[in-house]
Amino acid sequence: MGLRQKLASQTGFLFIVRLGGAGLQFLCQALMAKLWGAELLGIYLVALATSNLLSGLLPLGFQTIASYFAADYLARGDGTSLRRFARRAYGHVLGPGLVVIVLGYGVVSVWGAETIDLKLLWFPIAILAFGAATIFINGALLVGLKRPFAGFLADTIFRPLIIVGAFGVVTFWLYPDDKITTFLWLLALLYLVVALIHFTIAVLTISRIPQDPEAIRPNEQKRWWRLAIPWMIISLSTDLFFDLDLLMLTLFLDAEQIAVFGICTRIFILIGFSITVVYSIVVPDLMKAEANRNDSDLMGRLADANLVSCGVSVVLVTGIVIIGPFVMRLFGPEFEAGVIPLMILSLILVVRSIFGPTSIMLSARDHASSILPAVFLGLGALLLGNVLLLPLFGLVGAAFAALLSSSVTTFLLWRTTRRLTGLDVSVFPALMKFIAQKN
Repeated sequence: MGLRQKLASQTGFLFIVRLGGAGLQFLCQALMAKLWGAELLGIYLVALATSNLLSGLLPLGFQTIASYFAADYLARGDGTSLRRFARRAYGHVLGPGLVVIVLGYGVVSVWGAETIDLKLLWFPIAILAFGAATIFINGALLVGLKRPFAGFLADTIFRPLIIVGAFGVVTFWLYPDDKITTFLWLLALLYLVVALIHFTIAVLTISRIPQDPEAIRPNEQKRWWRLAIPWMIISLSTDLFFDLDLLMLTLFLDAEQIAVFGICTRIFILIGFSITVVYSIVVPDLMKAEANRNDSDLMGRLADANLVSCGVSVVLVTGIVIIGPFVMRLFGPEFEAGVIPLMILSLILVVRSIFGPTSIMLSARDHASSILPAVFLGLGALLLGNVLLLPLFGLVGAAFAALLSSSVTTFLLWRTTRRLTGLDVSVFPALMKFIAQKN
């Protein structure tokens, strides 16, 4: 089976699994909107966004580079460095990560709209973030070790089941007065159990990698930090982009409007997962080609990944245009206001697929810090877009602000990659070659 067929089949399988899990979560959120009301759904989505951002901070960026280093050490047979890296990553969650939780309590005490008081929900949010951070590290290590299914297991299958189960218990059994707090506590504790089981799987997988003293390279810790800090910032502004945006919007919107936009972002994150899967599967092969300094093999694999990614993104955007209105109506009539914003947000997938995995290649060529100017300019565009467009166009303005921000960041990263590496990692070279072959 060729790489394109492998990518397409594995992407399809993982996406179907993710789609099933997301379907359960959408059902849960739709029921929450109908049984608890849009306001409580908005509070839950903001709490979830806060937990996601916190889980991105706890490992101090090591979860964002774990796939890269795991794939690198696997290719070199350096099990010793892999174990050291894993111990450091998990240690951050237990050590410095706790400081982030304490400081975060002070931040949420003064942040947000008057209708959303995150201070009262902080401790279950923090526990949920602790479990999620552990799962992020587990998953990234397993993906780098060529076990993508095990890597995505906890987040794609067990997380939706826990959310739906906790919602059912709170709604149809416990009947608490404070539904959101009880729900978040139950969700956090159950997810923590799953995180520990997933951690065991990751540790057992790592233990099977042989230790070769001759493969160990000096100054590896400096190399970790040189990539970790920039990638932590990158992750907060890309993978957690919409969580950051949702918290920013609490300064402008009420809980019901946040619920509508939050559902749009959840749908986007779901469909965007397919693009993540494409590049996650090909990362080990990219790292092998990079380690061998084989630019021809590297560009060939990038071309295959980019073509698959673009094809998937076009299909997904078309699907959103067709079924998006029906999906939004499931949550209630007030959510129909999110149909156009959802269509606008889906265009971000096409933009990202066109310009390719720029951040991965900059990191592979030891230029991770060069990513930061594009990231900060993109976040500045997001803030400016929200300030200017929200008062005029409401939720549609918020969607355009997100599209503008993502486009600015993606284009600048592509230019930076081409300038520093001499490689055009966009889909354009692959398209030109494909057209030439057809002619």
